[in-house]
Amino acid sequence: MKSEIRVTLYAHDPLPALRLLDAGDFAVCDITGDTAALPGRVAALRPHALVLYDPVGDTASLIKAIAAALPACPPRLIFRAQAVEGADACLPDDLAACVAQVMAAPCGALALPSLPARMACAERLLDGIGMSVRLRGRPMLAQGAAWLSTVPPPAPTLQEGLYFHLARQAGVQPAAVERRIRSAIESAWLHGDLPAQNALMGLSVSPERGKPTNGELLYRLAERICQLLYP
Repeated sequence: MKSEIRVTLYAHDPLPALRLLDAGDFAVCDITGDTAALPGRVAALRPHALVLYDPVGDTASLIKAIAAALPACPPRLIFRAQAVEGADACLPDDLAACVAQVMAAPCGALALPSLPARMACAERLLDGIGMSVRLRGRPMLAQGAAWLSTVPPPAPTLQEGLYFHLARQAGVQPAAVERRIRSAIESAWLHGDLPAQNALMGLSVSPERGKPTNGELLYRLAERICQLLYP
């Protein structure tokens, strides 16, 4: 995670936009191509900026729906394609620079906890179950749990959503993310604090397997982050 500037990306093919956004000092916290669900996701996440990458259809109605969903502090609207009435910016190809320019102006404070706060909470949870800081998968677990805690339901799949997101951050392949997280979990459940692990996971872990899957731990950490930051 990069900074407290949260960006929601609306794109039917997000990969080109994500490559452009990688250069910026902000975090893409939600990705969707579902027009009907977009206003609700924006209301739940409350991003600073909403990047509409080559939007199609009735864009004016979409903007009105987003503004109605979050009237007190709507996100800055940023377009890559043609100029659209109601947008704060219209993008050329330098997507990251445009987001930074738009966000340089003062904006309303977020009601939701910042990404650094979520990361710190995830790190405390991992410390509590006795996961070593030397494990390469630990930072990915913390980042993944913090990211999942910001995403409104339904949660993205690990393979197509989270692993891809973490792989971009670490400069590795998604398969490497999966392996590192799995190895960190195996090490923690062999050498960590078993009572604390049981208290965190409850009855969700299969007795036959003896340790949680990547998804079980990630989603549980995300759930606990939300519980601890929304007392």
